[in-house]
Amino acid sequence: MLAKINLLQIHYRHAQKDAMAQKQARSGNLSKANQTVCSVLKPAFGHDTLHKLQEKTPVGSVVFDKQFWPTTDALDEMRRHDECLNIQ
Repeated sequence: MLAKINLLQIHYRHAQKDAMAQKQARSGNLSKANQTVCSVLKPAFGHDTLHKLQEKTPVGSVVFDKQFWPTTDALDEMRRHDECLNIQ
């Protein structure tokens, strides 16, 4: 019986936080709404979390191919023109 009461209390607190986050988002306070929602979530860290993340983001070559990159002189020349200063 005590476990059932605790479960209802937890559900009620989650519903309150959800309602608060929705109210904050409607009023335009998206940062605070995000903080409220994320504070409910528990981090999912287990023995295989690091392995799963490494599978999702495999490490490739970190060598930057500069074959088509402009030279320093070409960049300086480009910056001298007015078109470079007019950002649209």
